[in-house]
Amino acid sequence: MIKSTLNAARRPVVISSVARNLMLFCLLLSAFTGCDCLDCNQKSTFEVVPNLLLFENEGQQRTFTVTSSMNWRLVDMPAGYHFDVMVGKPGITMVTVKLTDTDVEESVTLWAQASSGIKKPVKLLFTAPNVVENTTIPIEPGLFPTGITPYVGAFWKADETGERIIRFYNMNAHPANQGAWSVSVIYLDPRWEKEDRVILSTNLSGLNANVWSSGDPGNAEDYPVTGSAITIKGKIDAETPDLIFRIGIKRPFTAPVYDSEEPDFDNTFPARYALLEIIYGTPAKKCLLFLRQGEGADYLMRPWDVMEGEARSAAGRISPYNLTATTFNTTLAKRGGIFTPFPTQAGAFFQWGATGTFMRYAFDAYNTNVPITWNPWAVAPNFWASGTNADDHETCPEHYRRITDGPVNAASSGAVSGSEIRQSLWANPKPEVSFDLSNSVIGYYADGFFDRREIVDASGGGTKGVKSTVSPTNKDIAHVGVLFYNMNNFASLFFPYNGWRADGSLDRSGAEGYYWLSSAYSASSIWRLHLMPWGHGLNYSSKGGGFGIRCARETKI
Repeated sequence: MIKSTLNAARRPVVISSVARNLMLFCLLLSAFTGCDCLDCNQKSTFEVVPNLLLFENEGQQRTFTVTSSMNWRLVDMPAGYHFDVMVGKPGITMVTVKLTDTDVEESVTLWAQASSGIKKPVKLLFTAPNVVENTTIPIEPGLFPTGITPYVGAFWKADETGERIIRFYNMNAHPANQGAWSVSVIYLDPRWEKEDRVILSTNLSGLNANVWSSGDPGNAEDYPVTGSAITIKGKIDAETPDLIFRIGIKRPFTAPVYDSEEPDFDNTFPARYALLEIIYGTPAKKCLLFLRQGEGADYLMRPWDVMEGEARSAAGRISPYNLTATTFNTTLAKRGGIFTPFPTQAGAFFQWGATGTFMRYAFDAYNTNVPITWNPWAVAPNFWASGTNADDHETCPEHYRRITDGPVNAASSGAVSGSEIRQSLWANPKPEVSFDLSNSVIGYYADGFFDRREIVDASGGGTKGVKSTVSPTNKDIAHVGVLFYNMNNFASLFFPYNGWRADGSLDRSGAEGYYWLSSAYSASSIWRLHLMPWGHGLNYSSKGGGFGIRCARETKI
């Protein structure tokens, strides 16, 4: 038996003509394309990730990975970059790309081509070499000047570029603030094209005569900032007691798609962000100003930002504006609210939900008296999504809705899991009733409205804001507030301290912020966003009060 087996093993293998032809075909194909016979009988693989590499200064290196079942090579390699690998074989290959010349075009495309002819692109984007000079961005907003209310950021709509005025008032009154100061642009995110720039200026000669007064300060868009400075300097002393400068932008932001129901977050974004660093005082101290251009609802904390313990899958895209109405103290149509023109404006107060003729009333945020139509007892029962509540009581405009804190059809425990508001605002959100000052700063916001007007004390009952408010006697009332930020991409989102109507009268205006959510702690108590100087967080309240509303986009990626 053993002999028979050995003899059989020595017998020549007979190959059929069909198999022989297939082998010859594979050999010929391999000679011309580089594929092997195994690939001839398997589905080919050719993937290149990521397909976008960002470069900010000369010598910087970035990598991408080619996963392929065949031979491949780089083609159409642009000048100004060095590639450590230019050809590859089947398997997984990492390619390192080094920027060698900062005179390259801001955006070019490299192609990887498989032996089968398939090509995959890798976009090489070069941004702002003269801006990102500091490669180490601080991970905290820094130490703000002593004894003053600072500006913490600035805002432009996508089509706006006009001046925003930063004024740290009477810095000289505090010795720790005195001495030389400088302001520099230290970061622009990748959505700023090479021709776009944040511009800084200390030239105040063209300011409107009514800026910082009760008169008409003019439209900020009529006052562009000229030049190209990204660093400016000055000195705080008795002759120049204020730290004042202007910020402008060279061009509108043309990339956003914020009116679409399904914006393309791979290629377009609703906003772009930048950072200023202010160095001041003796000894020298630093603080940051967060800049935003673009009014579309954007992620602050993104679904892919790391969160301790779990995925941030509930994070949503929140509007930068409070909700208001064209008429006050009367009911609105379903989804009849509109956004305020500027992020610092308080907007209107709403009850969580109301019944009968009081449904969807919008109460003004400036009149200190109780509105004649106020009725704290006409509140809607049960939960937001029970019955027709969600449809009947929604005041956010089309494509938007109130922000959630977990379920909206039953009691919410305040867990982080499933909470849109907690996952959207905080880097490390906390459950239940909690308050936290992390990833947030308190101060003024230069949005082209607040920064041009006289800052006065707020009116109303309770603790009121001191030097907190502009336009205090009309619908345009605007306040100091809190700016939340994301230190992964420096996105920012501002909430004014709008106050509230407790028994119908204006209370805590300019001192605290109150915003409804659509999730309930119980059938009679609603979770609310409560912003205070000593902590920003969530607690719950009865339905009878009048709070602000900040809307989130209904669609997500």
